[in-house]
Amino acid sequence: LVKTTTMVLKVYVTVHSAANLPKVDTFGSADPYVCLTLVDTDPINMCHNNCSNTKGAFTVIPQHKTQIIKNNLHPVFQESFVFDHSIIPERSIVHDLQNQDVYLLLTVSDWNRVHDDEFLGKIGIKLRPGVQYDHASFVLYDVDGRPLKGPQSTVTLSISFPLTLASMPPTMAQSVTPTKVPESPKNVEQPKSSPVSSVPLPVPEPVPDPVPEPVPA
Repeated sequence: LVKTTTMVLKVYVTVHSAANLPKVDTFGSADPYVCLTLVDTDPINMCHNNCSNTKGAFTVIPQHKTQIIKNNLHPVFQESFVFDHSIIPERSIVHDLQNQDVYLLLTVSDWNRVHDDEFLGKIGIKLRPGVQYDHASFVLYDVDGRPLKGPQSTVTLSISFPLTLASMPPTMAQSVTPTKVPESPKNVEQPKSSPVSSVPLPVPEPVPDPVPEPVPA
């Protein structure tokens, strides 16, 4: 096999909020969270026409999850994630970049302490290097690929897929598959990470020069 250099593209996604989510809890609310996965293939035409007509729930393992927002049909998340998308150029870099479509699969679910989490909505977004969305609202669909009933359910995202490449050490050429991260245990609310405060480093005190001892006469 011939050694080649793997190039890495980064996709930046911020989940800002969702709105008008379906009421599923006993008290007419929901405990929503968002799962996100980036894949570099389009199995069974999963995302053509932006996935609006995709049937069935996404079966890929989530790579990122937001926190759970309790009792809220209009949750605000404000969480950002970074995806690494590795490619092995086979032709010119420009040609490869123009054909490096990826697919962001997003599912909104209702967290449940006792039963399985309940599906609330989904959207699949086809991305190409250079694309950028700033606080864009995407309509959520049901498992059959139809708009959800009732008020239009949406999720608001910012997405950046810059045209920048980072080289990785040469590796043996192989097929590229999406990275899968083990799913977090179900029904476990993920704690929010504490902000890390910057601590100033101690400044060393100056050391005085040694005083010469008197020489005996």
